[in-house]
Amino acid sequence: MEPDFLTEVQHSERHNEGVRRRMSLRKERYRFAMDMLIQHLGGKCAECGSPLDPTIDHVDGATWERRAVSFMSRVRRYYEEYRAGVRLQVLCHDCNSAQGGPHGGCRRRRPVARA
Repeated sequence: MEPDFLTEVQHSERHNEGVRRRMSLRKERYRFAMDMLIQHLGGKCAECGSPLDPTIDHVDGATWERRAVSFMSRVRRYYEEYRAGVRLQVLCHDCNSAQGGPHGGCRRRRPVARA
C-alpha cells in the first residue's frame, strides 16, 4: 500500500510543479505587456519624472475598482482602455497614492522654483 501512496504523492508534486511553472510563465508575459504599455506611455512618472515603481493612472478617474481585478485581467483592461482612447498616464507609486488623499505626497517630487 505504501508504494502506491508514494507514487500518488510524487505524481501530485510533479503536477503542482508544472502548474506553478505555467503560472509563472503567464505572469511573466503579462508583466512584459505591462512594462511595454508603461514604456509606450512615457516610461516615467508624469508628476516627478521618476522611473522607479511605475503605475498606470487614469487621468479622468477609473471606472472600475483596481483591487477587485487580478493582475492579469488588469493588464488586459488597461490595453483595451488605451485602444479605446481612455487617457492613461504613468505615475510613480508615491505620486499615485498622493492623488487619492492626504498621504504626504511624493518623496521624489522636484522642488518647485518660486520667484
